[in-house]
Amino acid sequence: AVEPTDGGVETPDDGPIPEPPACEEGKSCNDGDLCTFNDVCAEGVCAGTLVDCDDGNPCTDDLCTGGSCSNPVAAGSCLVEGICWSHGQSNPQNACERCLADTAPTAWSPMDGVECGSSDPCSVGTCQQGTCEVNPVVCEQDDNSCTESVCVGGVCEEQTLSGQSCDDGDPCTSGETCDKEVCGGGEPKDVDLDGD
Repeated sequence: AVEPTDGGVETPDDGPIPEPPACEEGKSCNDGDLCTFNDVCAEGVCAGTLVDCDDGNPCTDDLCTGGSCSNPVAAGSCLVEGICWSHGQSNPQNACERCLADTAPTAWSPMDGVECGSSDPCSVGTCQQGTCEVNPVVCEQDDNSCTESVCVGGVCEEQTLSGQSCDDGDPCTSGETCDKEVCGGGEPKDVDLDGD
């Protein structure tokens, strides 16, 4: 609607008068962002071209803060000697090291206590401080002194110890030896020391 004013001049009554633009169209300006340059006013808005912080490495986040670029390692990744690895990946040169992105994104982390490979089926490897320590498989022994459990091809097998000295548990005999799995063949002891 149009209503006359006190001076008799008619003014449109169709809303508030728009504010003037924040910048002059097509002119250089300052958008207040230190991470942009060549700021120009376009359609009443001052905006510039973003600073290019791209380091060309897919393993990093490209950030601009306060006009300075930074390229931290991206979450869930490790950047070791220029190569990008995913969290949990093993070092192809050392099975006792892995990428632990949350704790050490720029270096391999040792995996203590993790089982590592051994070419000998009768040995077992365990990671200690980033190194695979290999030790022989320990087979459980029974109470028979004439047998021994040894690892053969990765399996513990019982073997006899024929000819080896043993103790049959009889205090009145001595000089017993193993005959296959049995300890025996001992001579009676001369308990009265008379030679008989």
